[in-house]
Amino acid sequence: NTFDATGADETSWGNPRVTKQLIKHIASQGYNSIRIPITWDQRMGEAPDYMIEPAFLDRVEEVVNWSLDAGLYVMINLHHDSWLWVNRMGTEHDAVLARYNAAWKQIAERFKNYSKKLSFESINEPRFTDGWGESGEAHFAMLQELNASFHEIVRTSGGNNSERPLVLPTLETNA
Repeated sequence: NTFDATGADETSWGNPRVTKQLIKHIASQGYNSIRIPITWDQRMGEAPDYMIEPAFLDRVEEVVNWSLDAGLYVMINLHHDSWLWVNRMGTEHDAVLARYNAAWKQIAERFKNYSKKLSFESINEPRFTDGWGESGEAHFAMLQELNASFHEIVRTSGGNNSERPLVLPTLETNA
């Protein structure tokens, strides 16, 4: 969970920096996949571009490359962004959707030529309140809007994204 840390860098939750050796060790233990949850919030600039810090995107790409080189399937996502800002979609619809779309446009562009061993998850545990367990037609509609936008952005961004495996979570990733 290194890249979903919400602090200044990937060590802010007490984890060491990810190394190539760590990724190789994970693969040597018999794992064939790795999920790399990523919180982009503190790494994104202001509207209207919401530019992801280039050094951070480079670092994520480095770890994705190490993982693929180790023979692992890889999944990346928007992670704690779900409760840091996406959950305000009901009251800040246009701003949330613009920021969400900007993130996925940049991510899709960066990784469009990667193999289908890399998959994208639209959002981790999506919710549209500060708490858990609240749902309703409006929540389902917002999730549908995010997932549809994510799907459209990735599929039309070129390269291998036209066939990339995509993960579309349920509300709060709950059955």
